[in-house]
Amino acid sequence: FRNQLEDAKIFLSKIRNLSRGIVIVDDYRIDFIWEKFISNYCCKIISIDDFLYKRHYSDILINSKPDFFNLNSDKNKKIKKINKKNCKFLLGPHYSIINNNIKKETKRNIFKIVFYLGGSGNLNIFKGLIKNIIKNSNIFISKVIVQIIVGPYSKNYNKIFKISKLHKSIRVIFNPKYINNILMNSNLLISTAGLI
Repeated sequence: FRNQLEDAKIFLSKIRNLSRGIVIVDDYRIDFIWEKFISNYCCKIISIDDFLYKRHYSDILINSKPDFFNLNSDKNKKIKKINKKNCKFLLGPHYSIINNNIKKETKRNIFKIVFYLGGSGNLNIFKGLIKNIIKNSNIFISKVIVQIIVGPYSKNYNKIFKISKLHKSIRVIFNPKYINNILMNSNLLISTAGLI
């Protein structure tokens, strides 16, 4: 990925021989520029995003951030104003994508704490908290395991990785393919509101 326009041209070369369909966009790097370019070659664009005021050129925008809980808020009005005119907005936490069929495993002798910022984000914000958990792990009744999930565009994971090398109970998981089980089997999940 170099830029949106170049990526849109590559994407277009892959779909050129297909009938016009629906394109689902779930990528922080893509916004109005990419979507507008592709819109001429598909029926609809559905965008999934959790930024407050990112401009899109999609037909349906899904943003499950709790900031949009109040339908008449200024945030709702602003996001509608900056996006495509006839876009349908699915805003608020009731539009989050949750798999209700996942069953949580419970292990009484292990307490799992999971840190996750999605595909990107600065993991440095967790460093102090992780150090405090290590320092005070004796307050827990059961054994504590800390898992830090590193997304493909996460920043400062090296600092967290160095801490994990010093402590067996800290595990860094790089870009897992299937994340649901990790999240569901945590006893405590520390994450962004829009994600969860």
